[in-house]
Amino acid sequence: MSCSSDKILKGLGYAYTVYKEPGIYPNTLSITFKDLLGAECDCDGLLNKKLYNHQYQVINFLSQGKSVIINASMGSGKTEAWLTHVLKEREIRALAIYPTKALANDQAHRIAKYLKCLGYDVNEEGEIVYGDVVRYDGDTNSNKNVLGSLDRAKVILTNPEMLLTEIKKGKRFLGVSLIVLDEVDFYESHSITLLISTLKLLFPKVQFVIISGTLSNPEDLKEFLQNAEIVGGAGFKPETRIYIVIGKEDKLREVYNEFRNIIESKYGIGSYDEFKDKVIGLYYNLLASNSSKLRAELGDIFDLKKPDIEEILKAYKGCKGEVTIVFSRGINECDSYARPLGIPSHHSKVKKKERFWIEKNLREGKTNIVFTVRTLQQGIDIGIAKRVIHLGIPKLVKDFLQREGRKGRSLDIDFVESVILPMGLDPRLIQGIESLRVWSNIKPEAVIFNVDSLYVKVYLSLIKKVYLKEGLKEDEESLLRRVGIIDDTGRIKDEKVLDKLKFYSITTSKVDVKYYDKDNKLISSDKIGLKDMIENYQPGSIDKGNNAVVKSIFRYRYGTRTVYEVVEKDPDNIYSRCFYDALEKYESKIKEWNRENFSEECNFPPNFELDLELGKVWSKVYTNMIFEGEGYVEFNELPSGVVWFVESRKRICPNKDYDDYAYSKIELNCDVFPKDYGYRGYTYAYAYEVGDPEYIDEGMAFLITALRLKYGIRTDLVNYSYFKNILKIWESFPVGVLEKMRVGGFKMFNEPLEFEKLREYLEGVKVDEVFKTVYLNISPIFHGVNYKKAREKAIDLAFKLFNYATILLKDVRVTLSKDTVVLDKITTASEERNFRADVNGNEYFGLTYYDIPKAMEETEVVNDVKSLRDKLIDIILDQDVKKVFGYNVDSKVKKLLGKVKDVEVVDVVLEVKKRVGYDVSPNDFSQKLRVMMNKFTNPNYKVGKGELKEYFGERARIIQGLMNVISSTS
Repeated sequence: MSCSSDKILKGLGYAYTVYKEPGIYPNTLSITFKDLLGAECDCDGLLNKKLYNHQYQVINFLSQGKSVIINASMGSGKTEAWLTHVLKEREIRALAIYPTKALANDQAHRIAKYLKCLGYDVNEEGEIVYGDVVRYDGDTNSNKNVLGSLDRAKVILTNPEMLLTEIKKGKRFLGVSLIVLDEVDFYESHSITLLISTLKLLFPKVQFVIISGTLSNPEDLKEFLQNAEIVGGAGFKPETRIYIVIGKEDKLREVYNEFRNIIESKYGIGSYDEFKDKVIGLYYNLLASNSSKLRAELGDIFDLKKPDIEEILKAYKGCKGEVTIVFSRGINECDSYARPLGIPSHHSKVKKKERFWIEKNLREGKTNIVFTVRTLQQGIDIGIAKRVIHLGIPKLVKDFLQREGRKGRSLDIDFVESVILPMGLDPRLIQGIESLRVWSNIKPEAVIFNVDSLYVKVYLSLIKKVYLKEGLKEDEESLLRRVGIIDDTGRIKDEKVLDKLKFYSITTSKVDVKYYDKDNKLISSDKIGLKDMIENYQPGSIDKGNNAVVKSIFRYRYGTRTVYEVVEKDPDNIYSRCFYDALEKYESKIKEWNRENFSEECNFPPNFELDLELGKVWSKVYTNMIFEGEGYVEFNELPSGVVWFVESRKRICPNKDYDDYAYSKIELNCDVFPKDYGYRGYTYAYAYEVGDPEYIDEGMAFLITALRLKYGIRTDLVNYSYFKNILKIWESFPVGVLEKMRVGGFKMFNEPLEFEKLREYLEGVKVDEVFKTVYLNISPIFHGVNYKKAREKAIDLAFKLFNYATILLKDVRVTLSKDTVVLDKITTASEERNFRADVNGNEYFGLTYYDIPKAMEETEVVNDVKSLRDKLIDIILDQDVKKVFGYNVDSKVKKLLGKVKDVEVVDVVLEVKKRVGYDVSPNDFSQKLRVMMNKFTNPNYKVGKGELKEYFGERARIIQGLMNVISSTS
């Protein structure tokens, strides 16, 4: 039977809020596909369809010999556009590359229908398609009929991995004149840039068709392809009804009746229906209000338990004659719901034959509901799909839009549905459906096409050398030597190096995550990758999905294989010293707030479990990226420590500086794992020195939000960690956008990626609902953020990333003045503890001065304040010093300097900031200094005294130059 979510949810007794988006019915031309092809038959109506204008444009541009970027909505007939051109031109052979086997299989059968109708020789035997259309991938490449079709097929369908296999065999797809890349937004930016670059290298004269449904920056790709046109358009889309499930209706009505007076008088809500429409936004506002009982009651309702979700899904399973696709957050979650309910699962761990039959049954209407994670997200045409159910909302806008695009592809459907089952607190629902609409209407994350990325250049050089047997240019040889792939003679050190090349990320599940409840009963088990464990699952980390805390990590060895097990438990079931210490700090902070920020009637007691449930406590794992040099580097990412972010349960009362919440950070003293061999690879990374580390987290969140909104840079691309005043920034994937910030000459959204442009945006951007929706997905603090401070810090951090000091001030290096001593300090990571987890580290002080008797500069290095005092006094008395320039000094040293008589003492950090307007560091002017500073943060590196002398001496000359610049402009 046909279903509507209104009837299902009401019938089950669930309250919900709903929004209806009107349908889209684009105009068509009078011309049909049959007219263009000159066909005598209509192929059961397939060729009688009238063309959309964008389809006609694609065909015309291809006929003119141009490449085409089709950036049109889902279900708009993009495949039919390029296929019509191929069928019109007898001599054209097309190679169509799809990111997944599921999509290739779906498209192979879809294309086969057209060619069969037009009299081509096409054979379909289950998942095997061969003849004038051939599907060639890892599921079909051993079939003789498939292999025999490759040299003659009109259309070959494959995937990037099979393309790599052919390259490694020294083979190519001969006679191909058109290459189609479908669903390019499936790939990470570095991967799609490499894929297109590889194809251009192998097929220098072919036309390209690049297909996307959510591409944000097609202009960048057009410039990259050359002789290309962009075609946009929309297809048919029926009315969409979006539901957010709240919880049980009877409980919600009971809460309304109990708190009706407060709800009406305090919040201006005049009826139960209005209350239901606004209750999600009201709940998020109540998270930090004094109405704790109302908040707690609503929290119980919103907390959908597994039996609730199973009850809802079971009802949709009964909807016959239509398809429901359920998207879950991971494979384990997918199977844990699907198997007990008897619903098929479609994901990468399902056997290929089973996936094939699931897809076939969906197309034929024999299966009406399916669970998936990502494999059915991209482009699969299930014409009768009426509904998408989201178990939680995906991280990226483009993924959400792709999921939404899976439904409503049949003209026979009068409306389609999206059902959101919230899984914990989510900032994108902070005002209910309105917040979700705001977030989903932000431009999808940009695909960054950077052909200058050394990641791309390394593999292109390898392909040329190993498989095309071409000679390399000097810079290509130099690059391969630099990354250790070839030796000084040009010989490749490891012949299997290309086996590591992948066009999309594959997560190896090396870690089991097990969650135990209060009774020590195993509730759930999931698998994650090593990178995820390092960045998110360290002892003391908070897992919001389970409202649990990571207690411990175990390591097991099976021969050469290492496997980790993460144990999570409820907070009241954890017995460990580091957790107790953290709880003591948490309780002390609450008591401190009650003393200093809240009057007695506003006090609230410490309650970690409650704050955890309310989202008042979040965690972040800081990691140390160990790398040498800067730019494109080999890295070893290790966890360095866990920090809790704690926010007050109430607003500051009575109000002091501003009407908001108090919050603080608590550093945990828990051991982290692994210690030495972490997650390894290549990426772009840099180390910076900042004058003041305060508000770095908030400033980075503000900056990353701005980069997302202005340039479309995804929020998880730029990562960071810091130790004292040393900040490391790196890319999750080796895209090279950090390098482009420094060297310039790069555009995104057809706008230069420049500091001045970004600074203007940072200064003027409004912290409105759009901004906060993105910001709150980056920063764990819902309230209490001083956005003014965060904005100021973001500008300083952008100044660092764009290396703008060298543009603003040029090279300021000079000889040290004879009457001056420069006092400097650096904190290195100690050997026993990791980056950031060691609060103290090893402190070294440098005193650089001009030794008059020796007529040369000297640098003295000491490692304690007493020795510093004695040495400084000796230098002042012996050298007739009049000025002390102090850089990177703390309160202890400032107190010492305050006792020095008849000498002018200057705090360089403050003076430079005051005069120049930005946070300028000596290391901003020297790559050598940045590389040395970064080296000192490696806990396994033994710092030599000679190195420290060289480091402090070079910095002293730059500090002197900075002070000269300031003096000349004052």
